[in-house]
Amino acid sequence: MRLGATGSKLLALLALAGFAGLIWAALLAPAADWQAAQLREREALTTKVTALRATLSRLESEQQQLDQKGDDSGLWPPAPQGQSTARIQSAISASAERSGLAIRSISPTDGQTLALAQMVSFLIEADGPLDAFHAFFADLDGQNPALLIDNATLRLFDRPAPDGTAPALPMLFAQIQISAPVALTNEAKP
Repeated sequence: MRLGATGSKLLALLALAGFAGLIWAALLAPAADWQAAQLREREALTTKVTALRATLSRLESEQQQLDQKGDDSGLWPPAPQGQSTARIQSAISASAERSGLAIRSISPTDGQTLALAQMVSFLIEADGPLDAFHAFFADLDGQNPALLIDNATLRLFDRPAPDGTAPALPMLFAQIQISAPVALTNEAKP
């Protein structure tokens, strides 16, 4: 059976259509699917970037508000080690003076470095009546920047008043370990 000119043309047209279908199935359809997947991924990333920009904007405005209000983090401002030690020691001495405690000695001890702060620590030896210690501890509790009591050893002792009479309140001797968190500068953060 012989095909005529029209049949050959039709057969050639069908072969060409089949060949085009194979190319579509083998190459173009996967490429179109890949492009659609890339567009979906791009949209998802664009949404993520938009959310991150909104978060960044919110955090920047919060930072500006905190900068305007001042620091209430409880951290002492960053300064050279000697300057920080002197400021903290001065605050402890002032608190003891306001409370009526007699400080025998204040000596710096080793402090540890945390993620955002360097702890500056002191060992304090003091004596005074019980109410003076109460006032001292209450004053330390309300400090900002913070002064933290790490350890305290209190001992009761009998010491007569200067006139020889017994004191109205018990007299105490104390060794108190106090630490103060000093903010690290960006260069000093671990």
